[in-house]
Amino acid sequence: MLGIDENPALAESYAAQADWDPRGSVGYVFLVLRPHRVQAWREVNEMTGRTLMRDGTWTERHHPTP
Repeated sequence: MLGIDENPALAESYAAQADWDPRGSVGYVFLVLRPHRVQAWREVNEMTGRTLMRDGTWTERHHPTP
């Protein structure tokens, strides 16, 4: 969790993409989420081998670098 004024570049990026700037309001913070693991499947029997990203790194070569 970051205070609204702790990272000016993050605040500017957010304001540009959201078309709203929370820096002028009281009580807002930025939550920066970084996934540890990303999986994809449709049904439980497909879960084996479905980890696409681990610790911010793609596990398969055919996936683009984030």
